[in-house]
Amino acid sequence: MSKIVCLTPDAGMVILSHSLMYVMHRAFIDAGVIPCCCLFIVGAPSKLKTPYAAFQTQLYNRDDGIKSPKGLKGTLAGVEALLFQQDDCVVVLDDLFPTENKETKDKLEKNLLGIARIIGNNSGRVKMKGNKVENKEPTCGVLFTGEYNIGSGSDAVRLLSINIETPIDSAKFKELNDGLLYNHESKGDCLWVMRKNLIKKIQKEIPTADSEDVIRYLETHNAAKLCVQIGGKYIGGTRFDAIKRGVLGI
Repeated sequence: MSKIVCLTPDAGMVILSHSLMYVMHRAFIDAGVIPCCCLFIVGAPSKLKTPYAAFQTQLYNRDDGIKSPKGLKGTLAGVEALLFQQDDCVVVLDDLFPTENKETKDKLEKNLLGIARIIGNNSGRVKMKGNKVENKEPTCGVLFTGEYNIGSGSDAVRLLSINIETPIDSAKFKELNDGLLYNHESKGDCLWVMRKNLIKKIQKEIPTADSEDVIRYLETHNAAKLCVQIGGKYIGGTRFDAIKRGVLGI
């Protein structure tokens, strides 16, 4: 995965950080911090920005390949509905492109800014369900791709815009894409690989930690809450107090 990140110094690390933040979305919420910013990857056509973003953000369920990004062309209600079907991940929405058709241009920009407000305000649009008001909170992050920047004032604050200036090497991307997707360790879940490396680090840092207990603990807890749990919020009076001191230095 680190090789994929290094393919673009402009956006690689930012996309990975954004993805990991939303994998741990519930942990941030439990800690009192609400992630509320969208990424906006901007670049000229044929810069591979959308397939690159899709590969980086799909950290699990990769056995059947990388899913095609969702489009901005539908209604705002339709795009919003897609978000509320996702949990603890980043949804890629493609593609804000220049067009002379004013109706299409207005729809794309309206949808992008509308979704950015939902994430930024941590609140879906208010709807009536029967005689009750319904207002859902988003449980995923969003990464937009486009060919030009958009947003001013409060809208601009909700978007972290990253311009891809250096073209992504298509041959290297395909090689790494195929290799990481079908390699026996990376197939399925990148999170599995990350967890395995965490286990190794724990065993190295805390020689007295029982490896079977460590593995059993990690296997029975949600990956999205892992950082808070290892930090000790849900752990008390166990050998994992030693893990949090040794691994996290607290």
